[in-house]
Amino acid sequence: APAGRSITSTDTELRVSSQLMGSGELAGGMPNPAVVSKKGLVVHLHESAINNALDRMNLAGKTMTEDAVKAEFEKTVSTFLGREFHFKSEVKASDDNGPTTLIFAADDPIRVRIAEGQLKLIIRAGLKQEAGKDDIPPQVVTVPFALGVQGDNVTLVRGSVKVSAVSRPKSRAKQIVRAGVVRKKLTRGLKDRTLDRHVSVSREDADPVKLSVTRVEAVDGWLSVVFE
Repeated sequence: APAGRSITSTDTELRVSSQLMGSGELAGGMPNPAVVSKKGLVVHLHESAINNALDRMNLAGKTMTEDAVKAEFEKTVSTFLGREFHFKSEVKASDDNGPTTLIFAADDPIRVRIAEGQLKLIIRAGLKQEAGKDDIPPQVVTVPFALGVQGDNVTLVRGSVKVSAVSRPKSRAKQIVRAGVVRKKLTRGLKDRTLDRHVSVSREDADPVKLSVTRVEAVDGWLSVVFE
């Protein structure tokens, strides 16, 4: 639930501001004033709200399978949206060697950064290896997604994925191998995505309101989405 909420209005605008912030956490200031709509709804979401929500998943230091992490995300997103949310099931690749087990770092296991038209997902985790192999220590995996509107969809296009060790490795050659394994395993399910830009908002005792996303901006920590 929000830690604070402010509701104000003028003769042309209704503004609702909510803050998700606990003790010792950060929150955003003012969103990009250039993103406005004279006939619709603008949602401004600061990266700190996303990161504070991620902290409430309590992933730090845990060892979890990829499916268990996905279930936690579905639960969190469902709470945020106020309705059931599930990721689309995908056909597994022929070279899939079984479920990936993540060993999350003790600090900042998952973070989001929003800037320059991109949403960057930053994962700090190692991998549990099969019997006889040493576990891969925590790596920093940065997965950028470019955001936009195309046709009837909101698009998320994955960019170049970067992997580096949390702690300086003793062997550069071994780290290159580890980075390759982690990149392949962790990005297997982080592909380009499309979301229907048209939504229907139900109302009690009234017809639903039809809205469409017309603009998406990711600037200076703020994700701004225009619905009209």
